[in-house]
Amino acid sequence: MNTSPGTPPPSRFAHVKETRRFRDRHRPLPSPLRISGGLFLMILLGTALLMLPGVGSHRWLSFLEAMFTATSALSVTGLSVIIPSQDLTLFGQIILLVLIQLGGVGFMVVAVVVFRMLGRRVSLMDRLALSDSLGLLEPRAIMTLTRRVLTMVLLTEAVGALLLWYHWRSMLGDSRALFYAIFHAVSAFL
Repeated sequence: MNTSPGTPPPSRFAHVKETRRFRDRHRPLPSPLRISGGLFLMILLGTALLMLPGVGSHRWLSFLEAMFTATSALSVTGLSVIIPSQDLTLFGQIILLVLIQLGGVGFMVVAVVVFRMLGRRVSLMDRLALSDSLGLLEPRAIMTLTRRVLTMVLLTEAVGALLLWYHWRSMLGDSRALFYAIFHAVSAFL
């Protein structure tokens, strides 16, 4: 054994300590932190999108207006400091509609759908986080529940939009009535 006179001999278990340190540094975040962190990131992204040029109809939205609107849309509270039909362009209203839809179905459900669309498997940690967020006891039921929830949400919104479009098309014209019907069906359902 060749060691310098002042250094202690290497431990037989040094590799175990290194493995533990690596595992501790790369431990996944707890489910509540992942869910709230995902919502926070979506709020930041929604705020940035609402502050883009061309979103406000007469002026740019201030940071606080955009953040409040994004937070309200993603948490489905329905509160607003702006009047979307007057203060947002069509582009801004579409951004708001997407934020309302994402907030209504939930961040984790959207994450599962995106993973599946990309061909990735949903990890056990993601299933556990989704189980926690939905109050489920078994993580294996997530995929079935997610599919059923999305199907029912989209079906209900489609029926509502169709009925509203039929009612408004004579007053607003087909295309305008269709957008209003979709916007109201999504925001009213969630």
